[in-house]
Amino acid sequence: MNVDNKNFIITGASQGIGREVARLLAVKGANVCIIARTQSKLAAAKKYIEKEAAPNVEVLTIAADISNKAHVKKVATEIKRKWKKIHGLLNIAGHSHPGEFLKIPLEKFEQINSTKYLGSVYMSQALLPLLEDGGHLSFTSSVLGYMGLYGHSAYVGPSFAMFGLAETLEQELMERKIKVCVFCPADTLTPGYEEEKKTQPYVTKKISETAKLMEPSEVAKIFIKKMFKGKFVILMNFESAMLYRLFGIVPSLARYLVRRLVKKYSK
Repeated sequence: MNVDNKNFIITGASQGIGREVARLLAVKGANVCIIARTQSKLAAAKKYIEKEAAPNVEVLTIAADISNKAHVKKVATEIKRKWKKIHGLLNIAGHSHPGEFLKIPLEKFEQINSTKYLGSVYMSQALLPLLEDGGHLSFTSSVLGYMGLYGHSAYVGPSFAMFGLAETLEQELMERKIKVCVFCPADTLTPGYEEEKKTQPYVTKKISETAKLMEPSEVAKIFIKKMFKGKFVILMNFESAMLYRLFGIVPSLARYLVRRLVKKYSK
């Protein structure tokens, strides 16, 4: 993997997994442009990344709401002004709002879909013309991209959609040899995860506890390694890999096992 002087765009990179991905790429010599909504958080992330970045690495920050088409247009204009080409667009921005379906405000469904799915669509349409042939395009889903789970009705829609979008673009971009992947992080100790815990139903919490909580740096390291190996679906651990295979081969058995867990913790 040689990313010296290559340019990468990372959304949702002011904290958590996105920030760690940007840091690791900068350590390896890549220029990174980190995008998030809050300028103060971006400024702090820039300092954090620059502390370990390789010499002469450029760390750009752009404050923007990627669910807003006008913002994305400005982002694209600014990036084109800075860089003629990019080598990777990593769509990581997104958030969740766990809760039982009837208790989740409709506004939360709209916000989550607008940022996670439509934000990735807007960014990809705006920046694909700049992406080098043979470059990388990633979309962030999760375990919830191939299985539904109690308490996550607001998040499963855009997570499932990421798989379909990635599969379609993988085919459309074959001639350009662009490597498309779907990034599926497991539960990770991030500020976003801490926020999710505030509305997490008891059943969801107990099921979540059956798998190990990962660190952002660990998740970012696995993601980058597998992305550059050309993996399409990037899974984080044994549990998520097992579920992915089980839902693909014997979905009725997989749903039965998950329902057993729900029944167990509902008592």
